[in-house]
Amino acid sequence: MPIRTRNPDLHLLPRSTVRTFTAPVKRLVRRRIAEVAAGVAASHGSRCSIDVTYADGYPACVNDPGCAAAVVEAGERLLGGPRLCGAPTPNMAGEDFAVLLARVKGAFFFVGSNPHARLAVDPGAPVEEAEREHGERRVVAHHTPEFDIHEGSIAVGCAMWVALAEHRLK
Repeated sequence: MPIRTRNPDLHLLPRSTVRTFTAPVKRLVRRRIAEVAAGVAASHGSRCSIDVTYADGYPACVNDPGCAAAVVEAGERLLGGPRLCGAPTPNMAGEDFAVLLARVKGAFFFVGSNPHARLAVDPGAPVEEAEREHGERRVVAHHTPEFDIHEGSIAVGCAMWVALAEHRLK
């Protein structure tokens, strides 16, 4: 959301991102940004005006409860207890899949690839099994130059989609 001002002494960030968990809060934040910008401009006198251009980004990524339950059931059958972490904590990631979920029922799920994450690997599993499925390399954030996929997670993701298809077709 670029912010422009006619006052050269006022230095504002040219762009920022707004992310919320719900559409009503997003509308409130949008309104409040305009109100705050108007207040800042007014505090600098009549020489100052601030124009806020707000481009609505992705909506919150919200799973359909029935589809999410199907993912959990298929995952439990495929992976069993300690390998299935359940629902992730809400986060502020911008996700384009959210646009689809706003229109049709579905569920977004993560396929972990960090062998050091809590519950990522059955603690009783042999080391060889953990290495084969998850790898030993340090995990870094996606969409960064350092990200390197753990190949074992691709097999787990494929198996999860097969398990989900079988669950839905039963």
